[in-house]
Amino acid sequence: IGKTVTTEFANMTAGVTHNPLNLAHSPGALSSGSAAAVADFMAPLALGTQTAGSIIRPAACCGVVGIKPSFGRVPRAGVKPNADSMDTVGGFGRTVADAALLASVLAGDARLRTQAPPETLRIGLVQGPDWGEAEPDVEAAWERAVKALAPQAQRCEDAALPADFGDVAAVQASLQAHETA
Repeated sequence: IGKTVTTEFANMTAGVTHNPLNLAHSPGALSSGSAAAVADFMAPLALGTQTAGSIIRPAACCGVVGIKPSFGRVPRAGVKPNADSMDTVGGFGRTVADAALLASVLAGDARLRTQAPPETLRIGLVQGPDWGEAEPDVEAAWERAVKALAPQAQRCEDAALPADFGDVAAVQASLQAHETA
């Protein structure tokens, strides 16, 4: 049991956490202390909060499994709010089973750790308005993932969001700034 580095008020100020997989790389920002602790085997599980990407980004950067539950699924009692309509409590584990255990405890729902994967696997990338700005390494990683998963998938197709989603990042930033203030 311990406390990892977090950013001040969970908002924008980078902490001193390093990425344990590569010290020259980012640990992923806001809940990065928790993700780095799990990745470096300092803890088997760790908590994190997400308003915009503060669980999923550090999980990806540090090579661990992030669990970002549906909004409202996990109580936020004791959490200093940042943007009330977006804040979510979740966390990190080294495996999907570890993350499922954490989710089941946080949500008070044992079914979350015992549910079998769906019998019909569908994979695809939902191409948001910024997908065209992805670096070649990101596109290559996606292609490798599709190639590895495609033999088990019943459906494999990408999807584009409707044009109405073109300003979704700006709307999210505006709402978060308003609620944070």
